[in-house]
Amino acid sequence: MHGIFTMRAADGISGQTCEILGWGNGERHLGTTGLSRAVIHGLLVEVTAQILQASVDPRQSLVAQGLDSLGAVDLLEALHAHGYEADYEDLLSDASVDSLAGLVREKADAGPTPTPRDLAGKPVALTGPQVLWANLERQGWGDWANISLCLSMPASVISAAYLPAIAQSLCDANDAMRMVLVRSQDGDDTIMQRCIPNVQLPCQSCDAPRSARDAMRLVEAFEGQPVSAFAPSARALVLASATEDGRHWLCITMHHAFCDRISMQSLARQIKEMIALGGVHSAKPPAIGYVDFANWQRKLAARAHSIQGFQSLGARLATREGPLGRPKPRLMKPADFDVTDTPAVANLRPSESQALEGLAHRLGTTLPLLLHGVFSLLAARLTGDEGATDGTSDVLVCHVAANRERHVALKNLIGCFDTSVPVALRIGKAETLESFSKRTRRSFAQTYGAVSDFARGGWLAPDVSDPLSQHWPALLERVPHINIVRAPANDPRDDGACDIREHPVRRVQKTRWGLLLRVTLPRSDDAKAEGMNIRAFAEDRALASVTQQCFVDLLHDLLSYPPAEVAQLPILDQVDRVIDRARFAAAQVRRAAALVPKGSAAPFIYEKLVARQQRWYEHDARFDLCRDADNRFVGTAENPFPFTQLDKLKERAFLEGLGAPMPRLRQVLPKDGLQEALMNIASQLPESFVIKPVGAGHSFGVTVVRDGIDLTRNGVAFDVAAVAAELAQMAARGYCMHEGRRFAFNFSAFLIEDLVIDERGFEAPSDYKVFMIGKTLLWVQLHFRHDGHTWVAFVDADFNLLPQPAWDPTVCWRTHKALVCTDQAMVDARKPACLAAILDHAARLAGQMGIFVRLDWYADKDRGPLLGEITTFPHMLQPRNFYTAWANDRVRGLWQDPDGVGAQDIGSTADQGDIAGLMGKAGAGGIALADILARPFQGIWAARDGVTYADLHRYLDAFDLSPWGVSRGDRVGLLMGNGVPFAATLLAAMTRYVAVPIGSAQPAEFVAAQLAACRANALIVIAGTEAAQMARVIACQMPGLVVIALDLPRQAVLPEPPPAAQTVRKAVRNLDDVVLVLCTSGATGDPKSVCFSLERLVRSAA
Repeated sequence: MHGIFTMRAADGISGQTCEILGWGNGERHLGTTGLSRAVIHGLLVEVTAQILQASVDPRQSLVAQGLDSLGAVDLLEALHAHGYEADYEDLLSDASVDSLAGLVREKADAGPTPTPRDLAGKPVALTGPQVLWANLERQGWGDWANISLCLSMPASVISAAYLPAIAQSLCDANDAMRMVLVRSQDGDDTIMQRCIPNVQLPCQSCDAPRSARDAMRLVEAFEGQPVSAFAPSARALVLASATEDGRHWLCITMHHAFCDRISMQSLARQIKEMIALGGVHSAKPPAIGYVDFANWQRKLAARAHSIQGFQSLGARLATREGPLGRPKPRLMKPADFDVTDTPAVANLRPSESQALEGLAHRLGTTLPLLLHGVFSLLAARLTGDEGATDGTSDVLVCHVAANRERHVALKNLIGCFDTSVPVALRIGKAETLESFSKRTRRSFAQTYGAVSDFARGGWLAPDVSDPLSQHWPALLERVPHINIVRAPANDPRDDGACDIREHPVRRVQKTRWGLLLRVTLPRSDDAKAEGMNIRAFAEDRALASVTQQCFVDLLHDLLSYPPAEVAQLPILDQVDRVIDRARFAAAQVRRAAALVPKGSAAPFIYEKLVARQQRWYEHDARFDLCRDADNRFVGTAENPFPFTQLDKLKERAFLEGLGAPMPRLRQVLPKDGLQEALMNIASQLPESFVIKPVGAGHSFGVTVVRDGIDLTRNGVAFDVAAVAAELAQMAARGYCMHEGRRFAFNFSAFLIEDLVIDERGFEAPSDYKVFMIGKTLLWVQLHFRHDGHTWVAFVDADFNLLPQPAWDPTVCWRTHKALVCTDQAMVDARKPACLAAILDHAARLAGQMGIFVRLDWYADKDRGPLLGEITTFPHMLQPRNFYTAWANDRVRGLWQDPDGVGAQDIGSTADQGDIAGLMGKAGAGGIALADILARPFQGIWAARDGVTYADLHRYLDAFDLSPWGVSRGDRVGLLMGNGVPFAATLLAAMTRYVAVPIGSAQPAEFVAAQLAACRANALIVIAGTEAAQMARVIACQMPGLVVIALDLPRQAVLPEPPPAAQTVRKAVRNLDDVVLVLCTSGATGDPKSVCFSLERLVRSAA
């Protein structure tokens, strides 16, 4: 609702109208006071419709229509802009527009007001989490953690000398950056806070390292230095690039008692604004500061309404039997889960986040409170809180709330505002997901109203009759917490010329919570949203690891059920199934790990692949891989392939050229217009297919659909609109997140292929990854799904399990969430009937490539072996200890530099050992001239010009002169200067004809005489050369001589091959066929001709 609109009252009051200005601009209501309920009702309909971007049913709950906590804040801001207010908790209860119209009231509180100047430097009461944290530090818990932001920007955007001034300007403008804790002068040990004027912000400066990883190490070391809240804690670090093409880094850190994450996001926006303006610009102080808020909150807590809420909360928490006296949460039976740490961050894809949002709405709750509910039960089960899960006491989890909803002035204010909302409710027998989700939302709404006016934990009033009361602050921090935030809005300055990037600062957490689950939700309005990020923290690291793993698995399980069934799921049974799977996985990891001898192994495979990458691809001065505009790696002359590992389309053409059987390619959709294009062709797609990006790893961007079911997205029906939107977002980002790290990939196009229908009838086709070094089989990896787990088995050529796996089972579980199989029966059930054909194809292809390589195969029900892809850098992105000692020793024993097969084995001609074979083959029916050359794609044929053997073989196969009437065995003259074009054409002519090379420097009379003496039928020249002009003159003198002028485009190395009249079959020659005639110049006598048969030529090559 922007601009001015007129609303007529629906209650029959004639002529009563109200003009309202757009609610986003912060202006007050301009109409009459005391508006009727009908007019407010109309205002709510308009505002909520814009927030929800949909029409609103005034009788239905707003939450059921999609209003979440973020939308509730927007609605409060809208009401505030018009001079009205409502309670945040009412919006998240069962309120509809109809009921809310009676709860909206004119603003009674003007909010925080500026503190008089003479009081600005005086001590003020603690606020937000400070009360709790100050008590914890006083009890000897030590200093609280810091909180930081880190930005990097191109050195060309701003001088590094300006960055300290920007940081100082922020410190001057935001009083929270100058706050310190102080002890009362009254001798009662009370802790307060005050703002210090004229603080000089400490700023360290040093040179920026060449790599981002090294820069972040410096940032994290700086951020991790402990500071005291009893002295100014804000400080800055500047890493200055010495070159114009480098990046500067700015880190600002301060004590967590004075700043929360929303504040850091606000500071980041302010920094970006100043950098975008260029030079040094002073930050503008807010109208209301943190000191003003602290004074205002003290007044709020004294209100009768707040005291009443405080009392009601105490009554609700009293139903929880002994919740705060129990020890901090520990993982129950940790030996059952003793595996390894989980990745730092778990990610759900954007479509899964959207699906969970839709599920929450169908359940009558919000996504944050749905997550809260399932987490509370999971935490109770994992920590052995039997009373909570058998219904004898309440489930208790604290929900961390931003607590900025009470006034619009708090939205972007720098300070620490968040609070803990204790949500306590008793689970019923056979409680369903729907009923528990609704009760969680209602409990949160009731409790929020009681705690929002108090500092965190301030509602836990000491009771002199309770000996535990003095420890309540510490005990509260032992209660599991969940902190759910939305990702910050996309800032246009993050892209384009400014290219300002935010970097998460990772460090060892000094958590005071027994268990904290932090969830970052994507913004629905962000086209580059990365999906949901999930991270768990706990003093008990095993508890954090298992909680994070089980929470993600539980969400995936909920999404796998049909919408009609999920609401009535017995939620505790579902939680138990997830925990049982985690126990089984831990036992299986231990079982497989016992097969691997203890001790570290030298990472031979890893180091060889790194060396290969450094040779094959270009690197910049910082040793980062060079990329083109589509994120493809830029190859060097050492790269033996006509593609890089991030270009599956060229890789596919390469494999097809080798005769590899592959799934049918149906469509190639460019990134531009991807979403619309996929929607347009959806009706033409078969029931089963695969969509994959042209250049990505680790299955990023892959969608597998079978019989209309999206197997990639937890078995839901394929939703072309949702998938198209997700893939378009991925392509726009150009990268994916994995374990909290960003990986850039090539999303310039997406391929659509037929889905392989598994030979053994499994829903998802089994994946047979064959590791080869030249023609030698190393091992076969079988990848499959079974009983909710991903499995990998390592087998030999007979499909028997190897005594030791090639991957470390513990590392495999951590990086891939895959279990190493130790059960031969599970492997036998997936042994393909076409195994021999798979291994034969793999040996042929890998032998032609002549390197250490992985070939990924499928066994199709109708077509047999189908090659999915090859990987020339198998698992190089994994940890150095990913491969076991057995695998490293196996590869080391066969390895020959440079790439697995020695240079002597990939020379320009066949070796002596192959000559006898070639002769035998020729005697049995002939051979192709190309067989004498190096096997296709093994290396560089013409290094200076970057022509590979792959290029040469394709040229030879396509060379056909039949359109000019030239038949096999005819003699063909070549009038060309020396060089790569001549050499390629000479070899091509010998594949089907008799080549007669003649020096282009000879006079026309000599050339004509040589052609006549050799009985040449045709003469090949390069169009546009002097030789081509000479050929036309000679042709006039020799009727029947055909002149064939080949084009050599600019910047090309090989001439364009003649257009074939029909499909060219591979040329096969007999041993006694003449393939070459060499003519002498006659300088020492009469010119002579020397004929070379194929046998003579082969033996010469040997």
